[in-house]
Amino acid sequence: MLYESGRVVAVERDGLWVETLKQSACGKCAAKAGCGQKLLSEFSIDRNMTLIKAVFSPELPEESWQVGDQAMLGIDRQALVKAALVSYLLPLFSMLLGLILIPEIFERYFSREILSVLGAVLGLASGGLIVRWHSYSAKGRSCYQAQVVGRALLAEE
Repeated sequence: MLYESGRVVAVERDGLWVETLKQSACGKCAAKAGCGQKLLSEFSIDRNMTLIKAVFSPELPEESWQVGDQAMLGIDRQALVKAALVSYLLPLFSMLLGLILIPEIFERYFSREILSVLGAVLGLASGGLIVRWHSYSAKGRSCYQAQVVGRALLAEE
């Protein structure tokens, strides 16, 4: 399980809204000036914080939470890896599959270059639709939802 701590900003019946500090590797990356992530983060309203809804873990004993409490959140490591693989690799593989298959099937009707571009675009679009369907169908699964695992311990200064 991967853990993150944050400050509770709202309490609901089924979970907490928690504000966490954004983690960025922009200062350590070699592509500092050429990265779009840094550029996008500069246009963000709140550059340092992320708001997450975390559901209560079934193993967690009943506790009373208040705004301002520090909460420890967790998410299943394998679910995160699976979601990343589906989100990034599936569109790439479907694009390559379209790039290879479409020109082979329809080569006698159109030029190979046009079919290659068309196959890549269609493959990427179909991969994106499959990712969208997967994210919609996984919406109800608790393994993809951040869970409240307890109170965060603050370091003594």
